[in-house]
Amino acid sequence: MLEKAKPKNFAEMAGKIAEWQQPESKKQFSYSYHNFICERPERLWLIIPFLSQTAVDVTLGVVTFDGVSGEYNLCRQFTHLYAESHRRIKTLRLTELERQLDEDAALGTMAELAVVEYEQRRVGRSRRNRVKYIAEVDASAGYDIESITDNDSMTMPRYIEVKAVSPKTYRFFWSANEIAMSRALQALYFLYLVPIGSDGRPMMNELKTICDPAGHVLSTNSEWTVSPSSLRCEISES
Repeated sequence: MLEKAKPKNFAEMAGKIAEWQQPESKKQFSYSYHNFICERPERLWLIIPFLSQTAVDVTLGVVTFDGVSGEYNLCRQFTHLYAESHRRIKTLRLTELERQLDEDAALGTMAELAVVEYEQRRVGRSRRNRVKYIAEVDASAGYDIESITDNDSMTMPRYIEVKAVSPKTYRFFWSANEIAMSRALQALYFLYLVPIGSDGRPMMNELKTICDPAGHVLSTNSEWTVSPSSLRCEISES
C-alpha cells in the first residue's frame, strides 16, 4: 500500500530527506526539521513536504500548499468530504437543540435571580426595593436588572446585564442591542459574569463584574479575545 501511495516526485524528495538528516552545520539549505525524519525516513513522504516551489501538490493530492501566501488549500474534488464531515460533527437533532436551548435559558434565569439577590444584599435591606428584575417583564431592554451605585453623596442608577458563563473561560455572547446599550450608558452599565459550577449552581464567590464593558471588553488593548459568532446581512435600499 505504501509503495502504491508513493508520490511521483519521490526521487526528488529522497534528496530532500537526505539533506534534512544532515547536521545543521552541514546543511546547504534551510528546511523545517521533524523527528519523524530520523525515526522513519522512508515514510517521510506521508507528511506534508515543505518544498520551496510556489505551489506544491501535497502527498496524495488532497491539499496543495501555496508557498507565496503560506496557505494550505483543499483540492476542489474533496471539498464535499470536508462539508460532510463538518456536518456530522456539528449536527444536532431538533429535539436535542431545543433541549440545549431550554437548559441555557434555565441557567440564564438562575444566574439573573442570583444577581438580584446579590444586589439586594449589596444595597442593603432599606433599599432593596431599588433592585428591579427588568428581564422578567422586558427581554429587549438591553440589560436584565436595574440597581443603584453610591458615588460619594450621590446615588446613581446601575444597569446590569447578566451572563451565565463557564468558570474556566468566562466566555459569553453579547447581542448588538446589549452592546449599543452599553455604549450609550457607559459607566452606568455593568456586565455580571456568573460562573456555573459542575453541580449546575451559580458560583457567586467567583462573580466578575465589568463596568463600562463596551469601553473595556471591546477596546484594542483588552484582555478579552473578541470574535464574531454570526453576521447579520440584508439588502441595502437603493
